[in-house]
Formats: sequence, C-alpha cells, structure tokens
Amino acid sequence: MAKAKYASSGKVTKLVTVLSSHLTEFHFARVQFIGLFVIAVIKVGLGGLIQIATAFERNVECSSSLRRIERFLNHYNLDFKAITRLIVSLQGIDKWKDIVLCLDRSNWKVGKKNINILLLSAAYKNVSVPLIWSVFPKKGNSSTEERIELIERFLSIFPNLSISSIVADREFVGQKWFTYLSGKNFDFVMRLKSNFKATRKGKTKSIAAWCRGLAISETYHLEGVFIVNGVEVYLSVSRTQKGYIYLASPVFLENAFEIYKQRWEIETLFKALKTQGFKLENTKLTEPEKIAKLLALCSIAFVWCYKVGEWKHKKTKIRVCSNGYNEYSFFRYGLLEIKKILNNPMSKETKFNQKIKVLSME
Repeated sequence: MAKAKYASSGKVTKLVTVLSSHLTEFHFARVQFIGLFVIAVIKVGLGGLIQIATAFERNVECSSSLRRIERFLNHYNLDFKAITRLIVSLQGIDKWKDIVLCLDRSNWKVGKKNINILLLSAAYKNVSVPLIWSVFPKKGNSSTEERIELIERFLSIFPNLSISSIVADREFVGQKWFTYLSGKNFDFVMRLKSNFKATRKGKTKSIAAWCRGLAISETYHLEGVFIVNGVEVYLSVSRTQKGYIYLASPVFLENAFEIYKQRWEIETLFKALKTQGFKLENTKLTEPEKIAKLLALCSIAFVWCYKVGEWKHKKTKIRVCSNGYNEYSFFRYGLLEIKKILNNPMSKETKFNQKIKVLSME
C-alpha cells in the first residue's frame, strides 16, 4: 500500500491502521479518507457535505476537506467487493454457521427524484449487518433480475459461506424468482400475499382459502406440497392480532416463523442507517453511484458502532424500559459511546484506543 502524507488526528491514524490491514489493495490516501469519513459521520451524521467536511479531523481548511469528499464521490472508482470483504471480516461473518440472509429495500425522494436501495444483509443478534447493495433512481419494487444480480454478486465474493436460508417480504415473489431460489444450495422463507394461488392435488385456491379457521396466536403448517409460482413449496400460516402471515419454503421447516422473524432485523438496520443513526436520507445527493458510496462508508461505521455497543453491554447492561424493551439497540449504544468520545476534547485517549481494539476483535 502506497503511503501519502496528510495531516490528520491520531484517532484517524489508529482507525486507518485497522482498516489498512483489510484494504490491502487500496492506496493509503484512500484508506485515510475512509477513516476520516467514518469518524465524521459518527460525529455529525449525514447532512450536507459541508457538515461532513467540517467534522473531518484534519489540520486543513474545511474547503480542502470538502473538495476531497467531492473528488471521492465524483471520480473515485470504489471497489465495493473489497468493502463487502471488509465488513464480513470485521464482523466475523465468514466464521458464522447457518447464516440467514435478509433481502429488503428502502426508498425516499429528494425533490422529485427517487432513491431506491436494494440491500442484502446477514441477520445477527436483533440486527442485520449490511453486505451488498444496489441503488436505483426509481420508485417501486425491485425486479427479479435486480435481485438475482445482487445475490450472485455476493456469492461470487463468498461462494463458500455457511448460508442456511434467505428471507424476504411479500414484494419479493414471482415464478422466475422462486425458480432461481429453488436452484440454490440454501433454503428460502418468503412471505406471500393472501390472494396468491396455491395448488395441491389438482385443486387450486387462494392461500387465504387454504388457511381459514385459525385462532389468534395460532401457527399451523399445512399438510403436503403446494405449487406456488410454478414451484413446489411447503406453506405455513400464523394468525396475529393484525392478521395472517403466510410463508412459503422449499422444504418443510418446523421453525419457518423463527427464521422469518429475523427479517425484521433488516428494518432495524435501515433505521440505524437512516432516522435513528446516520441520517442517510438527509443527504441531498441523488445520483445512485454517490449514494452507493455513502452507504459503503456508513456500513463500515455501522459495524464499528454495533461491535462497541455489544462490547459495552457486556460491561454495562442496557437499561430495560417499562415496556420490556431495551432503551437502546447495540448499534445505538455503541454510536452514542463513540460519539461521546469523539466530541469530547477532555476524553482520555485510552478510551478511544479501547474502541479501536473492539473493532479489531473477532
């Protein structure tokens, strides 16, 4: 890795040291930029680029930092596969067993322009870790081709991960999609709409018609194999206070609903990246390539905050509120801890060093 001389704080240097051990093909100046940006986004979140530039810990004018950010967004060809490998390594995902992948999307508008993120993550302890993503300038559902491309891109980087299943919500359906998933060496658990047609022993009815009569809080696995979207699946149904949940899987899964519950963890991830964390939706940028780069840097910051939050919880338990829920997620707990250290000039260096050490822990 070639090195360049840029005046930056000791905190940035320590973070860069960790990142450099993983991003070995990156020029040193690029790794340093990533370190500067990660620390800045934890300090102030994503708003205008000037706000981020002001939070850069460099002994230069803000205008210089702003130009550096603009050059990165406008011209730098970021190696997203290397970022995925970095995230997997930092979080230790390559050592996990029976990984559950979550697929979902998030969208918002800036003026009249749509931003639509399709994201694949790995479920882990009440949250999902971002792995790989695509950004589109459109509204509405993703296409089957877009989903397949995203998954194949991930599997090309990690063909031998211990993946047990992939989960997704009702919009991720279709014959071509189900056929594709049926050909993989891992299971899927997909939620279905009630009006989907299911065929068994020559009889075709809506899924809702096959599943009538359940009591609230009751879960049931329908007997036999059904044809849905041209693919053989097993159906499971659960009735909640809000209605029915219908699931399809290629093999009988007694724990189908336990697996599917992990899909909600990607919702927690999106909250961390957006409203309850880095405020990704507040950026005024609209170009998909730039949003994808911001998401890459925020994903690195997310992993650091999550690991620190999990580590701190072992030392000082997160308070449980009267409603039975924790006051903070691990991510939020870690974000506040690192932010406090970064924004407090009186904070001891040893505290920051400990948080860097946590990032390196497996």
